[in-house]
Amino acid sequence: MDPVLNVFLFFSIIFIISIEFYLNNINEIFYGGHILGEVVVNLSLAFIVTYIFYFIVVHIKIQKDKEIIHKHVHIKIGIIISDTKIIIKEMAKISHYQLTSEYPNKNELFEICSNIKLDSNGPMVIGKNNIKANWAQYLDFMKRRTEKHIQDIFIFMQYLDTYLVSSLYSIQDSFYLKYIGFISSGMISSNTILSGIHDQLKDFFDDVNKLEVYSNKIRK
Repeated sequence: MDPVLNVFLFFSIIFIISIEFYLNNINEIFYGGHILGEVVVNLSLAFIVTYIFYFIVVHIKIQKDKEIIHKHVHIKIGIIISDTKIIIKEMAKISHYQLTSEYPNKNELFEICSNIKLDSNGPMVIGKNNIKANWAQYLDFMKRRTEKHIQDIFIFMQYLDTYLVSSLYSIQDSFYLKYIGFISSGMISSNTILSGIHDQLKDFFDDVNKLEVYSNKIRK
């Protein structure tokens, strides 16, 4: 509940108790004091009734809505993180590289990316004939999934905290995703080695890792 409303509730209760159990039992301190006291009591009672109505009808519903929305948001965040880890595993697998942690360091990522050509067969099939998609197509598919899930989360912007919004914007505006978009649109040739953007890819992975750490923290 709004702290201001809680303060008003507190003083309303104090006014009622003071007037009904103390001031009404003594002589008027000034002319019209009794009438003024009755007005204050009635206004205080009206506020308390309104407060209770708001709490039951509005506040509880808002809290339930927030719980549902937060669950939905965390599911979407989980998918973004999971998709990123799948990309990392597939990249390490095709490069025959054994990672020491879920997220590769800069040197590990450079070695992995040096073995991946964007127009070579990727870890995905497309169409009814199970045609192998190349790495550019695969990464573009994962890019669009990530962007869609971020947009799905931003629908509930008013319920999101500043750090989460900032983290998601950082992922959405990453150079890596823009680069993959340029390739899919034909602005950049797919006949290239992924190591050319390993620094930017590392930044993207770091942003997702930070998102995971934050998500785990607020779940506790």
